[in-house]
Amino acid sequence: MGRRPSHTHLALAAESFMRTFQQLLAQVSTEVQKYTSVLFLTGGMSLEPYVIEAVKQAFPQCDIHPVEPHWESSMDCRCTHH
Repeated sequence: MGRRPSHTHLALAAESFMRTFQQLLAQVSTEVQKYTSVLFLTGGMSLEPYVIEAVKQAFPQCDIHPVEPHWESSMDCRCTHH
């Protein structure tokens, strides 16, 4: 078996992920600013508290709705401007 990553390696990977994720969120926020007031976060990593917090910081003007994956398949979800 291979070696388990150390706490330092995991922390560096998480930091790198969050930095890249926040840059992507900033870019998307700028591009959709006038169109989106409601965001649905559906399944997977989008339900993690640190991801939800990053999305809230990037889109302070939006209503953020984390939902379970089965929910989005049963509804026609659209982002709308209020």
